[in-house]
Amino acid sequence: MFNQNDLKIIQDKFASVSLVVEGANGSLGLSILKVLFDLNIRPRSLILTTNNSDVSKKWSSVADNILHLKRTNKNFSDRLSNALYEKEFNLIFGAGYGQPAKFMEDPHGAIEANTNNLLFYKAFKINYLAYLSTSEIYSGINGEAFEDSKTISTPEDVRSVYIEAKRLGEAITHNILSLSAERYAVYRIALAFPPKLIPGDKRVLADLVNGGKNNGRVLLNGGADYLRQYQYGPNAILKILGSLVFGHSNLYNNSGEFYLTLGDLATQVADILEVPVEIKSGDGSGAPAIVNVNSKRISMESRYDSSRELSLAEYLREMIYEN
Repeated sequence: MFNQNDLKIIQDKFASVSLVVEGANGSLGLSILKVLFDLNIRPRSLILTTNNSDVSKKWSSVADNILHLKRTNKNFSDRLSNALYEKEFNLIFGAGYGQPAKFMEDPHGAIEANTNNLLFYKAFKINYLAYLSTSEIYSGINGEAFEDSKTISTPEDVRSVYIEAKRLGEAITHNILSLSAERYAVYRIALAFPPKLIPGDKRVLADLVNGGKNNGRVLLNGGADYLRQYQYGPNAILKILGSLVFGHSNLYNNSGEFYLTLGDLATQVADILEVPVEIKSGDGSGAPAIVNVNSKRISMESRYDSSRELSLAEYLREMIYEN
């Protein structure tokens, strides 16, 4: 997705220092793993954090020195502080309950992840810092959303705790962590699906795939006409790395090239799995009707060539059948 010269620069920038990945088991965490592997980027060391889960053994293929820390462990902060003391590192902060089922069941966890956990890093010198926010901040905008679009979501929104936690995380990044980072950027990411299925994932795409695999039928429970902007997670990460290295902005939308309705998505998944599809009428449980996020800024500044992407069906097939 990059020319050879740009790719070499990115590889050098991220292989020369340690890398901290907050949220190593999420969609974007697994996407980071795939990008590091595919681009042969081997950080000097890896520090991976999760809430309480073990990380994939595949991380060992991209670094020799790996430290995995679970936030539920009592000595988490001390161990992380010791690991980062007087060390140059890059930070990709992707923690924060990206699945609606999780952040609606545990709003306190969403707040904690995007505020106190993020503020921890104000005491350290950071090289590259990427805070992974969400395009859900644009909820309520019916037209195309740009980085300077005024947000109109309200506290009454059923997803408001997650949205406001991410908005506060953005404020912390812009106003506090920016003082200790050589280069930082906030990314409002839209619908980046992982390179493999995540156990327990209850988001729409995973639900469609699991239904087709386990029940022999792809079932969409409402929202068939909702417009979505899906993208392959590793491609979203490539744009992030490129924009950190080559870009100059501090806020980016990060959406995909694939515009389709949820009904069309269900049909594509059913075709790949060769099973029937059932689409029910009704709304989509508080989800926005339209996701239409303009990403021209990151496309330009990251030097990422989207014309070299595969089709949505090919990326979906890879996710569905990846072990």
